[in-house]
Amino acid sequence: MVDSTEVGKRIKQKRSERKMTLRDVAQKAGVSPALISDIERGRTSPTINSLSKISKALDAPIVHFIEDDSAAEIVVTTPKDRVTVISDLGDAELSAISSGFTSSLLDVIEVQYQEGFISRELMVHHGEKCGLVLEGEIAVDIVGRTLRVKSGSAIHFHADRPHSVTNLAAGISRVLWITTPRLNTPVL
Repeated sequence: MVDSTEVGKRIKQKRSERKMTLRDVAQKAGVSPALISDIERGRTSPTINSLSKISKALDAPIVHFIEDDSAAEIVVTTPKDRVTVISDLGDAELSAISSGFTSSLLDVIEVQYQEGFISRELMVHHGEKCGLVLEGEIAVDIVGRTLRVKSGSAIHFHADRPHSVTNLAAGISRVLWITTPRLNTPVL
């Protein structure tokens, strides 16, 4: 598992490779240079949103910063090995179910949505997306069509259609999302 100090080192290394200053990355990512500096020094952990913005600014997949370098052909990931990040508002937690398999063609992520969660932006990306609701109930809006998905049920769709997620449960909802191809940024 990669800790926040390692994430910071990887960001600094990628920034150096790209010959970018703190200000360059901060401006392109829409965050403060102080935040980038604190992350690079391991003083703070980046949120999903800030890491997503930084990875885009550095033109690098987000997994480059959070996955273990020891890629293998077979990976067993225990709960303690999972890389977990929390949204800026603290209303969603993403946990990488399979990490360390960097040649993977898909993402397998468990998302725990807090009560009242609503996607802040429409999501659109290449490939397919399949979500199995492990607990609770969500609504997935796909191009204006809202589908309710309850615990034990799954939804599978082409992810190039604008979509969003809302937690309908009175409490948390947990969803196992499988997305292909792998995404450079986490998807809530």
